[in-house]
Amino acid sequence: MLFRSWLIYESYFQIGALCPWCLLVTITTTLVFVSMLRVNLLDNNFRLSESAYRTTSGWLRAGADTLIVILIVAAMAALIFLKYGSRIFG
Repeated sequence: MLFRSWLIYESYFQIGALCPWCLLVTITTTLVFVSMLRVNLLDNNFRLSESAYRTTSGWLRAGADTLIVILIVAAMAALIFLKYGSRIFG
């Protein structure tokens, strides 16, 4: 995830160009990472204490992870729109 974030940062701020393939990879790796993190947290594979596990699983069952993913994707879409929106919409 850190490497993916660094690549997106470099392409957006340093190179100044985004390719559809890179964006697709970014979105899919984010979704896979969050999905696997959710499964591992719900199965308590990180061996959290009982109180930490109850708190974490409560947040996950309430949909906090989904909200975080939506916010990440919305932020990426907003950055892309801010950079390239004038080219698209004239």
